[in-house]
Amino acid sequence: IIEHDSTFEIEANESCEAIGCYNRGITYTAPLQQLVALAKKSKRCRQYLKARCQGVRLSTYAWWVSAQQVKKYYWGGSTSTANKYCACGNTGTCVKTRVKCNCDVNSNSRIDVDEGYIIEKEALPITALQFGDMDHVNERLWHTVGPLECY
Repeated sequence: IIEHDSTFEIEANESCEAIGCYNRGITYTAPLQQLVALAKKSKRCRQYLKARCQGVRLSTYAWWVSAQQVKKYYWGGSTSTANKYCACGNTGTCVKTRVKCNCDVNSNSRIDVDEGYIIEKEALPITALQFGDMDHVNERLWHTVGPLECY
C-alpha cells in the first residue's frame, strides 16, 4: 500500500468551466518509476477513485491521468475501459437511465457520487485528476483517490 497527498476528500474549489480546467496533481511517498515497477511485478493492483458532485458533469468535463501521462476517461468501478463510463453506466444502475455516470445528472439541487476501483494496473498509479463545469455557485465537486494497492 503506497500513500500519497490526496487520500482524503478534497473540494475542487476552483471556479472554472472549461474541460479539465481544474488540475490536482498527486504526489506519492515513492518515486513514480518505483511505483510503475511495483505495478508491473505485482499480480494485481488497484486504486480507489471517487467523485462527489453537485451540478458538475463528470464524463464530458473530466479525466484522470495514468502513470504514462495518458488521459483516461473512465471512472472508478467501471468494468471496462470504455470512455466516459462510471460503474453505474456499465451496470445500468445510475440515478437516471440516460446517463453513464451519476454525476452526469448535472443537478444543482442534489449531490451524486461515482466511485470504485481502477484495476487497469498498467495505467496505475493515478498521477492527476482534472475536472471542469464548476463556474456557478451551485456547481461543486469533491474528489478522493485512495492509496495504490498492489498484491
